[in-house]
Amino acid sequence: MVFKIFKYNIFFIICFVLLFTGMFFAHDVEAAACDRNSDNEITISSNVASEEECEFPPNTYRITFYKGGLCTADPMGTATGSADLSSCFLFFENDSGKAVSLVSSATGVLTPSTLIDGGLSLEINTYPYAFLILDNALEMQHTDTFSATMTGSSATGTSCWSLKKTSTNSNTTNAGTRNGVAAAAINEGTRSTYTIDCGSSGDVPSPVPFTTDVIDTLGDDCGGNFAAIFGTTGWDTAEEAGSAATLGGIMGAKLLQSDDTIATDCTNSSKIFYAIDFTNSLDINENTSSFDLSFKVKTGVSMAISEQSSAPHYTNLAANPFQVIFTAE
Repeated sequence: MVFKIFKYNIFFIICFVLLFTGMFFAHDVEAAACDRNSDNEITISSNVASEEECEFPPNTYRITFYKGGLCTADPMGTATGSADLSSCFLFFENDSGKAVSLVSSATGVLTPSTLIDGGLSLEINTYPYAFLILDNALEMQHTDTFSATMTGSSATGTSCWSLKKTSTNSNTTNAGTRNGVAAAAINEGTRSTYTIDCGSSGDVPSPVPFTTDVIDTLGDDCGGNFAAIFGTTGWDTAEEAGSAATLGGIMGAKLLQSDDTIATDCTNSSKIFYAIDFTNSLDINENTSSFDLSFKVKTGVSMAISEQSSAPHYTNLAANPFQVIFTAE
């Protein structure tokens, strides 16, 4: 084996840009960017729909990484089996997981975060595939202001913030305890289940807590429509053209258990296996001087609002799909 030693850190940067993304999990409501007034307050329609969502970058998005690698053969494995990493060179591995916080400013500029400290060794080769294994519990820290009074978990006001609670995209309790909090279902109108609270600007806690959204199924529910893979093969072939344009390849995803075998239900879904099949292979050679990953998301998170007794209730934040772009120069 031939290795090249880089004296660079790998930086992970989330680009909160509204752009096409292929989804590897879905929410029930298709959302658009939030409307804001000249004071940068989110504007709420006087006729709030029974359920409404809009999207924005969270103040902080925290993701836990377990593995990352470059592969000479397809790492997806069979549709019903675990990932196959036998051809992969691991550039990162941490059995306990390393949490990386990606912090945005009011203008959308993010502070780069370091995943690997010190030098990085990469094997010189041509790689048609790459992958990451991430925790499926995605953490979001956020506070925002509104043009109208919002109803939160315990109070009302024009300032709202995330709470230390755990929800799931299946809206069930099957995920168990994640990040120290038991997963709970969100019920519109039952304010104690909301993962957001509201009040005056002086009520906003410091620091603002992180709320957790667990991706426990890639299907519609935890019953007969549970799915551990994207589509029928794990690869996003339905969105191939769009993925190729934004990613430089086709993305794919699986849900894994804690031991990296494929998940069999919402209860044992613990990690996300994310892979990309490059249109043009990633070339690591003697002249390579940098290796970067960028996260592109469809504005980060969705804000879910429901109308209860003619009042807008801010029920929860939901993590949105992201894509990862691998580049080497």
